[in-house]
Amino acid sequence: MKKNAPLKRGFTLIEVIIVVSVIGLLSISAASGYLNYQKSTEIKENSGQVAAFMREAQSNATSQKLNKKWGVNLNNDGLQMTLFDDSMAGENKRYYNLPKQLKFDSVSINGGGNDIIFDKMTGETSNYGTAANNIAFKIINILSNESVSISIAGSGKIEVLE
Repeated sequence: MKKNAPLKRGFTLIEVIIVVSVIGLLSISAASGYLNYQKSTEIKENSGQVAAFMREAQSNATSQKLNKKWGVNLNNDGLQMTLFDDSMAGENKRYYNLPKQLKFDSVSINGGGNDIIFDKMTGETSNYGTAANNIAFKIINILSNESVSISIAGSGKIEVLE
């Protein structure tokens, strides 16, 4: 009588390679989704901070801080916003810097230029957005081309439009 050969248990090399490949593909897909989520969150977070920065200038104007008009300037490099009073004195300036992958784009402000100045007491502005829906400028992600619009009405209303 012949003895049955012992059964070999385990995985073949092909099975191991297939499993490792599937795990690798799933990991790449998850990482890609996470990076897209992170980019989207970053632009939304920064657009909210830009709007808050502009509202601070508007609040300074309506409270007549230092008895001056207040405003913001979108620097020509598209990477920085400056809060200032109408004297442009250095001690009253504050800066907001966008992350390197974001920039201000498509600036369309009534009267031209890059300044948005709010009137004392009323907070209104004659430097409102001239594009559709009072869009004054966009913040774009130069890596993903995703953008968020910032709207400014003549009444001084500031909105983030996603």
